[in-house]
Amino acid sequence: KSLNPLQTFYVTDNTIYMKLRYMSRLADDTVAYSDWTEVFTVGDKVDNEIQASDWAKAELEKAEEMGLIPEILDGADLTADITRAEFAAVSVKVYEALSGTPALPAVANPFTDTADPEILKAYNIGAVNGTSATTYSPNDLLNREQAAAMLTRVFKRVTLPGWTLATDASFKLDYTKPALFADDADISDWAKESVYFMAANNIINGVGNNKFAPKNITTEEQAQGYANATREQALIIAMRMVENLK
Repeated sequence: KSLNPLQTFYVTDNTIYMKLRYMSRLADDTVAYSDWTEVFTVGDKVDNEIQASDWAKAELEKAEEMGLIPEILDGADLTADITRAEFAAVSVKVYEALSGTPALPAVANPFTDTADPEILKAYNIGAVNGTSATTYSPNDLLNREQAAAMLTRVFKRVTLPGWTLATDASFKLDYTKPALFADDADISDWAKESVYFMAANNIINGVGNNKFAPKNITTEEQAQGYANATREQALIIAMRMVENLK
């Protein structure tokens, strides 16, 4: 669209396509113009299509409509495995959607390896803890039982007055436990309540053959990322949790 004789802008999504020419006023007060430049762009073109597996796109669109996709995952490849930092941001979105209140970051940062405000929010609400007394390991990948446990903590924080991560064992959820997964023995004891609570509420499913794939057991599974939680899985769990439990 021509805005004036000296500049032409073509706008597509969030990218500005431009070509310019220069004007010089000469000594006799006449004006000389240069040739137009080649078209160049300013900004980034936005790909409106979610980068995800075909089976996940419908539910991910719901997650986007519900405001559950955090900024850190905006425009990201959602088929990739999710990190602890990314999942912290997802857990904050779930907390805010379920509680209707904004999460606030912890005033004192206990971690030496991150100052990410979303991690500090997730820590403050009790959704996450560290990998040691002083580290969070933000770039470590998350497995499926960890994802289930962290989001279950968010639900407890919202619905069980007095709950804290330190007192978690004293707070039990009221649900009918479904049939055991075939790999129940591989689910960590601290995660079992969360895994079956999620399954009972149709929030998280198995991976086939009645297996949950809670964590990587063998070196081969580790190499394949067999039990790693992907970004799209985490967002779908988040969406179903808000949809089914709010």
